Amino acid sequence: MSEVKIIIPMASLQLAERVKKFPFLTLRAIAKGMDTATEKTVLNIKEKRLSGPTTESSLTPRSNLMRESASRLYAEIQGNRVTTHIIDAAPYAWVHEEGKVIERVTKPGVVRLRTDRAGNLVRQENHPQLARFAKKTGKLAREVSHPGGKTYKIVIPARAPFGHGIADNETTYTACIGAEVEAAWEGKEL
Repeated sequence: MSEVKIIIPMASLQLAERVKKFPFLTLRAIAKGMDTATEKTVLNIKEKRLSGPTTESSLTPRSNLMRESASRLYAEIQGNRVTTHIIDAAPYAWVHEEGKVIERVTKPGVVRLRTDRAGNLVRQENHPQLARFAKKTGKLAREVSHPGGKTYKIVIPARAPFGHGIADNETTYTACIGAEVEAAWEGKEL
């Protein structure tokens, strides 16, 4: 019996090897695309959502802490899942993202209210039902104690600068991930 030798071209062998690695290469391409898009998103959030006047979805910077500490983590591949995160080290960032109601109770104490020479309370110009506070050194003043214990709420609305910023950049994610996956399929990258 004669022996038959089949020679498989090198290009076919390389293609077969690539097909074996294809799921991992695709996940790496998705991660690379997500990293690129997330970097662009963080810059967009800093520029459009954490700068300028306060609106329903953006904040006026006071200390720049939120803007300076906004950053991203690199995409992680876990099994067949790719995740990435945008983070902010400012301790109050989550309050602006999700909103919060803070309940406070007034403390008992003494306030100094301004009086005229006859001893009558001096009222505020635009709000005649309100008295004016006196300085500690003011001679024309009346000290009034108040019991405290009154509950009031401070409502901080959810502005979601990060959520809105990510939504603004959905097309960026689609384009960046698509370009990286196409490049991997064509063999240009990875």
